[in-house]
Amino acid sequence: MTARFFPSVSDPVALVASVTLFALAAAILGSDSGPARNRPHPAAANVLPSNEILLRSFALVALEREHEAEADPGIAKWQAPIRVRLFGLAATDAATGSFLWNHLRRLAALSGLTIRHAAPGEPANYRIIFTARRHFADRVRASLDPGTEAVAVRLVRANCVGMFHQDVGTQAIVRATVIIPVDHARARGLLRRCIVEETTQVLGLPNDAALPVVSVFNDASTAQALSAHDALLLRLLYHPAIRPGLKRAAAMAVARRVLPEVRRRFPAPAGAK
Repeated sequence: MTARFFPSVSDPVALVASVTLFALAAAILGSDSGPARNRPHPAAANVLPSNEILLRSFALVALEREHEAEADPGIAKWQAPIRVRLFGLAATDAATGSFLWNHLRRLAALSGLTIRHAAPGEPANYRIIFTARRHFADRVRASLDPGTEAVAVRLVRANCVGMFHQDVGTQAIVRATVIIPVDHARARGLLRRCIVEETTQVLGLPNDAALPVVSVFNDASTAQALSAHDALLLRLLYHPAIRPGLKRAAAMAVARRVLPEVRRRFPAPAGAK
């Protein structure tokens, strides 16, 4: 299978790289960015923003790639069940493992995807690797496609990394890898943020942007869990009418049409307006 490779990176340093069928995005975590006065107030996490803001977010997060050579990469999303295999979970603690699986269950509920443990001997298409900072570079390099070695020099500077592969024909995501250096992330208070951001972004919301809301996709936010905005964005991406490979104009036209339906079906959180 020919695949397109796309990494999403949690990194306080802007990264630039492009090769054939490759794009690199830099996600700047809130704890490393901007003055606090510019950050959305955490109390807004449970408030659903307007349709206008949600559509703007969808265009920025689902349809753009930082430093992407291709101007209109189109929609990327999974079409097949996700089979998860964890590596190095012993490097964390029971609370982190519980947090991870609670988050994956929420992703499954929001997207409608089947997300489960890969059975023994069953090929996994979604790997989550917990490692130490001293091994992070090796883990990243081992997960890169041949011909992208130069990118590793930049990726290994990240706080954590998520990568997904798309089938070139269908544009569906077919494989994903998340790599988190536990000691590094924990020392910076970013362990849960890395888990939430990277495991969500490899579902097809890979870009980060300066959004006027609390969001794990917001460079200025310190959110460590999906906000109502993020959850609704994922629901919108996984509406059946939004197909993998749709280009910007078509994808936005469909998003505008189906957002009222998606919003009606979305449970209104406390404080929603």
